[in-house]
Amino acid sequence: VIAMEVFDQEPKSYPDSLRSAYGDLLKDPAAMARYCVEKLGAEVISVRLLGTHPDNGDSSPEAAADLVKDVLKAVGVPLIITGPNHFQKNNAVLKHIAAAFAGENLLLNWVESDNYKTLAAAAMGYNHCLVAQTPIDVNMCKQLNILLTNMGMPPEKIVADPMTGALGY
Repeated sequence: VIAMEVFDQEPKSYPDSLRSAYGDLLKDPAAMARYCVEKLGAEVISVRLLGTHPDNGDSSPEAAADLVKDVLKAVGVPLIITGPNHFQKNNAVLKHIAAAFAGENLLLNWVESDNYKTLAAAAMGYNHCLVAQTPIDVNMCKQLNILLTNMGMPPEKIVADPMTGALGY
């Protein structure tokens, strides 16, 4: 399966080669998602909500949900929704998106041992999936899966992301 990523704002560190390839699409996540699916063959779209981070614009959960709504309307493929790398804001954003798109079976990215309870409850309550992310230790990965399933999260709705562990770091 090929997944391609779109952003809620133009990424500052994006390579020049990709900036020139995508051009103005970088300013319109829904149009870029449609392009990735229709022209490039993406089967999944990952929506990265960079602008929700408190140090990168601090856009609201509601604004993030509006963007996800636009992308959902633009494409008919599964979506991965990635919040900011900030636990408190990530929880607020992904909880809001989970509720706003109940039943859409989004893949909410990511839960770790520090925030799994909040997001697992949102995923289960609104019928979504989770990415369980752990450092390179497979035992930590197994432990997080146990914690999630003990809460009632169905194992088939968990995607394990062991970061670089799967690559033999």
